[in-house]
Formats: sequence, C-alpha cells, structure tokens
Amino acid sequence: MKQGNTGRERSRRDYKGHLKYQPFTKLKSEYEKFDRGNRGIRIEWMKRNLSKKELLAEIHKIMEKGKIRNGIFGNKRFYFVTKTGKITYLEVSDDISKKLEQGAVAIVELPLAKTETFIIVNRNTADTIAKLDNRWIRFWNK
Repeated sequence: MKQGNTGRERSRRDYKGHLKYQPFTKLKSEYEKFDRGNRGIRIEWMKRNLSKKELLAEIHKIMEKGKIRNGIFGNKRFYFVTKTGKITYLEVSDDISKKLEQGAVAIVELPLAKTETFIIVNRNTADTIAKLDNRWIRFWNK
C-alpha cells in the first residue's frame, strides 16, 4: 500500500477548510450577546474586535445571505464603475433595473472572490455593508 503524501494532503485539506468562513471563533460567546440586540451595536462590535480577514469573511457571508437570486438577468445593460475605475455592466431585467434606480437594491463586489465578482443585494444588506466597509459597494442609489 502506497502512503505517498497523505500527511501533506491532509494538512492542505485542513488549511483550506480553516479558511472557509469561520469568523471569530474565539469571540463567539461575546458576539452572541450582541447578536440578540441592536444591529448597530453588533456592527460596531464587529469593527472593533475582528481582524481584517475575519471582517472580510463576515462581509462575504452577509452578502451571500442578502443576495437576490431570482429574476435578475435580462436584456437591459446596467453600467457601473469598478474599484479599478473601469466602466462595466450587468445585464439585468427591467424590474431589477428599476429597483437599482430607486435604491431598493445595490450592486456589490464579493471581497473574497479571486476575480471581480459582482452580485445584487437588497437594501438592508447594502446598509449593513456600508456601515462595516463601504468600499465593496459598487452602485447604490440611496
């Protein structure tokens, strides 16, 4: 039976699993106290107590939770500016286009994606992201 690099492979798997959105394990009990309370207090606590990496992981999780999944894609091009200053577009439906213009939804960039990945999130999620770190919001008509 060939053993090979089983130890190395196991450690690689453990390392990848460790990076996959496991924020603030040390501070979890303290966070749970604020989780039941006011959202503003919880956001301030996260900004004070989390490292940059943990904060980005938490922002990524919030974006995925608030992501709009149905009825997004259509024939209308909606242009916006990326963080590098380029003008790009998403092809969205007429309904989503109207919601973008009204400020009911926002376009955000996922912070932990390897390439520029944009998603559309609802207003509450955009508001939370703006309070945590507004540089990930690409378009939001408040």
